[in-house]
Amino acid sequence: MKKHLKIIFSAFIFLILIGLVIKLRFDIIGNEKAMNGLKSARNQALSNLESSKNEGIKLQRALRQSNELLKSLEDGLAKLEQDGDADEGNTEEEENTLTGWFDKIEKVRDFIKNNPKYAIPEFKYLIAQQWLSATGGKMETEADYRISAAWLRLFALGHASGLLGRAISDFSRAHDGNPPQSYADIQQYLPEDFDRSRYTDVPPDEYPPTPPGSNYGTWIVKSVGPVDPVWDSGLLISAGPRRATQVTPIDWGPGEAVNDTIKKYKNKNDDNAPTNSSQITEYIRYNDATKELNATNIDDIFKSIMTPVQGNP
Repeated sequence: MKKHLKIIFSAFIFLILIGLVIKLRFDIIGNEKAMNGLKSARNQALSNLESSKNEGIKLQRALRQSNELLKSLEDGLAKLEQDGDADEGNTEEEENTLTGWFDKIEKVRDFIKNNPKYAIPEFKYLIAQQWLSATGGKMETEADYRISAAWLRLFALGHASGLLGRAISDFSRAHDGNPPQSYADIQQYLPEDFDRSRYTDVPPDEYPPTPPGSNYGTWIVKSVGPVDPVWDSGLLISAGPRRATQVTPIDWGPGEAVNDTIKKYKNKNDDNAPTNSSQITEYIRYNDATKELNATNIDDIFKSIMTPVQGNP
């Protein structure tokens, strides 16, 4: 009897030991998961911190460039005042240069005011240097002005990208390092004056191709568009351990193709310009850059190139 009790007692002790071992094993697994979670949160926090630093650096650089530009303009104006009549020829040339800069910007502003369909609310984030950069080319035809507006939209999307990226980081910080899964998740973290209607979720069939192991996460927000059916750009942003921003560049191909075709027509017709788009279609050579051209956008581009803007020759 005692022998049986010893066996039963030993078996009971053995079962207890097995239970303790199993419990310890589960505790170890739980601790490992917790550690992995902490590591993931730490990595996300470091990533967010790095993103915030980069955004801060970009903003500081933009502010510095803006200040440098304004200072150069102020110096130029001060020099004009100091020189007076001492060097009338040079003074007049410098004054004309400064006046030309401001005139171009003012003309583009007027064009956008008269054609608000080419404007976006994010123009309010633009700095002086970007206005100068966007208006650096010739300003004669409607196409010239639409191209300037396209550059302004592209620059403005850069500012919007920074604000959207910061909202993604703020969401992650508020949710234990977890990234947002939709545009709706980050809207409360955007500035009050940010036009939320200009952006939307990214449908899965519009996800851009990404390299294996990129860890970009889900593409959650994109700009609404196009604003201009010919000259435009777009923005997509992902939310993951490595946030990615993809800007769809302005497509110059169709506009350049139509412009070249107008020149070909003039060369073959004693320098006489075509009067309607149907006259140039036979000269268009379709390739990757022009495959999107059709009768509608050819006519749109043609009229834009051939239409001078009021106040220009």
